[in-house]
Amino acid sequence: MPLPSRAQVRSGLGVPVELGGGPIGSLDLYATSPRAWDDTEVSALQAYAGVMASLLGAAAKAEVKGALMERERLDEQEAFTHLRGEALLGGGSGSVS
Repeated sequence: MPLPSRAQVRSGLGVPVELGGGPIGSLDLYATSPRAWDDTEVSALQAYAGVMASLLGAAAKAEVKGALMERERLDEQEAFTHLRGEALLGGGSGSVS
């Protein structure tokens, strides 16, 4: 289905996608006719945004774990144990320097 051009958009609904305690983007729906979005549609879009945030978070953690495995020459279990320990100590920023 082709995307509507800007001139065809008559209604929109957007919700934030949040990760790490803050917004990283938005999930948006558009309609080519004026309309009101009901609570069910808003809730569904918020649920999809939550799924997106979970998947993005998991992908980021996998990337960090992979970088740690490569840098420190750890196997998967050792890297997981290291990251779990960092998180328990409050140092789990998710970044690998």
